[in-house]
Amino acid sequence: KLKEDNKTDVDRLQENFYRKYGFNFFPQIINYQEKNISSSELKCSAKEVENAWFIKLLFDKIGIDCVEIKRTYDSFRVKNNKGALTTLQKKINKRIEIINNDFNNMYYARDDKYTFEISLETDYIYFTLYRGNNDIVLDYQSTGFKWFFNLYFGLLSNKNLNPGDIIIMDEPATNLHVLGQKELRAFLKGFAI
Repeated sequence: KLKEDNKTDVDRLQENFYRKYGFNFFPQIINYQEKNISSSELKCSAKEVENAWFIKLLFDKIGIDCVEIKRTYDSFRVKNNKGALTTLQKKINKRIEIINNDFNNMYYARDDKYTFEISLETDYIYFTLYRGNNDIVLDYQSTGFKWFFNLYFGLLSNKNLNPGDIIIMDEPATNLHVLGQKELRAFLKGFAI
């Protein structure tokens, strides 16, 4: 039933519940299906940026529109102005700093922290990983790191994830050592609070 302000009683219930408890009365139910991210998915050409699922996902998370990427590359090609790519690269990497901090806090990285960067080269866009001062290759990292990397970028950094949402995971991290599985359970419980 609609009132003068075009809100239903259910909408009002949801708003009041959220205001009082800080999460939705009707939670979103998410069935998390792990998608393994490999090193080959950490780069793409500027022309295929909208079809490169990982790079597009990253740009969506930090609020960079793929149209802006394509426009900047078009401008670079027409005017031969590398400065346009450099300016956009700085903007992107400034926004990625939030992801760096969030990832390290969730992964409990204390000493050699992980950092991620985007490089906008003349033909390709690269996502690069570092641990401390050393560049690393995703495919050569530990099973536990790769699993968390997939979880973080596939679910935890999702801007549509809200308090109270229900996440269904089928036997998560069964490939981890028993101690790693215990740490994972503790992490997920802490994340849920």
